[in-house]
Amino acid sequence: MRYNKVVTKPSPFDALTVRILPVDHPDAQALSDAQQRELGSIFGFDDLNRLDPVPFTHPDGAFVVVYDGADLVACGGVSALLALPGHAEIKRMYTVPDRRRQGISRWLVTVLEDHARTLGYRRIGLETGNTMTWAIALYAGMGYLPIPTYPPYIGNGYSVCFAKDLQQTVNGPWIS
Repeated sequence: MRYNKVVTKPSPFDALTVRILPVDHPDAQALSDAQQRELGSIFGFDDLNRLDPVPFTHPDGAFVVVYDGADLVACGGVSALLALPGHAEIKRMYTVPDRRRQGISRWLVTVLEDHARTLGYRRIGLETGNTMTWAIALYAGMGYLPIPTYPPYIGNGYSVCFAKDLQQTVNGPWIS
């Protein structure tokens, strides 16, 4: 899979573009690090948990960055959820604070779901913090249902997990 590929999913945000990038690309890392700093302030940790690039490469996954011109807006990844065969997992969903509550995260989830379908995944799961009511509302509003926590989140006390069936028609050829 080529990196820096522009995803052509129609967007209600005409100025936004989505690019598939390696997770260690400076733009992907800047957004991922910002997400980790924000989570650290919520949950009380101060170390950055950097992503392993391998799970986010074709044919198992991808990491995408949303731009408005040259400005970084959001990111998210999809990879194989090894604890649940046939499932993809959404990871590192993040929208910069001044672009929140505009529907960008909801739109990005659909991009990631469509990509998971094209990779052959039947279901998609995710983990979020149990105090992150905005994230829980986003996913529940998009049809994600609570599931038991899966490794490595079992027993940590601050995680909740969700999953959604992807056995519907792909909305379009956004990523090939």
